Amino acid sequence: MKPPLNLRTLLVVVLVVAGAIAASGAASTDGIGFTVSSRIGGTALTSGMTLTGSVTWTATPSNTITKIDFLIDGTVNWTEHYSPYYFNGDGNQLDTKRLSNGSHTLAVKAYATDGRTATASKSVTIANATTTPLAVTSSVANGATLSGSVMWTASPIGATLSQVNVDFLIDGVLNWTEHASPFQFNGDGHQLDTTTLSNGAHVLSVKTYATDGRTATASSSVTVSNGAVQPYAVMSSVARGATLTGSTVWTASPSGVTISKVDFLVDGTVKSTDSTTPYQYNGDNGRLDTTTLANGSHTLAVKAYGTDGRNATASASVTVSNAAPPQPTSGSIPRFGISSGYRILQRTSADQAFELDQIKAAGGGIVRTCSTPSNQAAVDQFVSAVLARGMQPLLVLWCTTGPISGTTAASFAASQAAKWKGRVRLYEFANEPDLNGWSGTTYANALIPLYDAIKANDPNAIVIAGSLWKGAGGPVQFVTDMYNAGAKGHFDILSLHLYDDPFAAGSWNIWNMAFHMSPSVRSVMDAHGDSAIPIASTETGGPTTTYGETGQATIIGHGFDALSDPRLAFILVYSLMDDVVTAQPGFGLLRPDLTRRPAWTVFHDRATALTASKTGSKA
Repeated sequence: MKPPLNLRTLLVVVLVVAGAIAASGAASTDGIGFTVSSRIGGTALTSGMTLTGSVTWTATPSNTITKIDFLIDGTVNWTEHYSPYYFNGDGNQLDTKRLSNGSHTLAVKAYATDGRTATASKSVTIANATTTPLAVTSSVANGATLSGSVMWTASPIGATLSQVNVDFLIDGVLNWTEHASPFQFNGDGHQLDTTTLSNGAHVLSVKTYATDGRTATASSSVTVSNGAVQPYAVMSSVARGATLTGSTVWTASPSGVTISKVDFLVDGTVKSTDSTTPYQYNGDNGRLDTTTLANGSHTLAVKAYGTDGRNATASASVTVSNAAPPQPTSGSIPRFGISSGYRILQRTSADQAFELDQIKAAGGGIVRTCSTPSNQAAVDQFVSAVLARGMQPLLVLWCTTGPISGTTAASFAASQAAKWKGRVRLYEFANEPDLNGWSGTTYANALIPLYDAIKANDPNAIVIAGSLWKGAGGPVQFVTDMYNAGAKGHFDILSLHLYDDPFAAGSWNIWNMAFHMSPSVRSVMDAHGDSAIPIASTETGGPTTTYGETGQATIIGHGFDALSDPRLAFILVYSLMDDVVTAQPGFGLLRPDLTRRPAWTVFHDRATALTASKTGSKA
């Protein structure tokens, strides 16, 4: 039984016509009933026919198909899935100039929906006019000797100028690309400055790219011969081998070129940059405070940057030898000071000096800030500046952090105690751990090895534990859990953040939680045999946004009154500046405009009176 006609015959008509000539004419049939018909200008396409330029190539199947492949020399160059079936998309053409002149085979292969395929092919000859070779010439002659500024252009040949790009290369390295005529190095009207090249042999090349993929290159070997480049140097006012003390003038004197800036480096780290003459460390101040450096050997260097891209450096190995600042009397701790927060470490040198000078003027004896593994450069400057003013630094190790292991805590603490032995005595472990995920138990587990590590490196150091507010069940529960975890014997002072008025009644008042409630933090310590361990307030005060300036001054005054209780080691007012807590301003003894609030005067007057009476606390 014969299959139906529509399954026996699949007709594909391929038409290759130039321009808009209609597709029609005689057909040729293969063994499976597949018919291909092609015409160009009314003439049927036959094997051996010659094609030039762009032609339209289509296929027409007689049955339903899934796709038609268009093949050139056996390789699929296009696949069309929808009628009308054109090579290169609807209405587009075959550009025979993309093929080499000579014999080629054009074929179509149709795929029927029932799985059958049919193919028809013709051998044709491509005979396009020969393309003009692409070339490029350079305005710089081979063997030329160049000096100064030189015009450098390229002239492509064999392609439309609007269809080429030109690269300009020096010694094989691309230095400029020009996309439009005239093709000039460094843009229209600009030139090659040969003084930016070393004297001697160089290769200047131009490479042009045509849109049809062709490239051409021209190279010239040249000799650059400019006059001797003016020497470039910089001198430092600090002599090699000098011994420095106190405040030292440090300037730089570049010569030989226009300068964009000068860096001043201490031990390889840029500490100051000056962009205008005279080039001085720390700007117009022009002085290096050597008390901010450790005694011993240091390298001071200046690095000048020329506008021509060159730079010059001069360095000097020096010895810093400052007398040790007055050290705290063994066993004596000032009873009042300022908790400055982390912002003091982020201030400029001038702003930090202003803050510390104000604390000193107010009568502060202790200045508290954070010390972490990542901020040691800032802490170094802070400690030196505090000691230089006769005050004592209190370092909060790890600052505000979530729980860490005892090993981690102890490792950093050991390095701090060894580093600051004889200069820093007061170390507090973490800031408000009860608000940052710690329990009394986890805190004690880290405190114990930390305490042992500090004492092993500096037996005279004082370890302050706690730094508590009202989190994690309140300070009474937190301290109870610390003792239950074995913290006894591993702190010298217990610290709380005794904000608000110490004389205000109410169970909400942390002063009452510390001393007056039953149980209180004090009673828990006494019950564990630590009646000799004092409590300190490492943050005290009240914001003017809540209490007003008069209320703030009253709170500060009552804080000093509370020092009459020998069980209170010291109070640190939070804070001097008003920008420490962005979310809640008003804690500062100074207003935002840096004028003094009444609380500053209260602090000053009470501190002065206590200092005069030589009241102290022993630990």
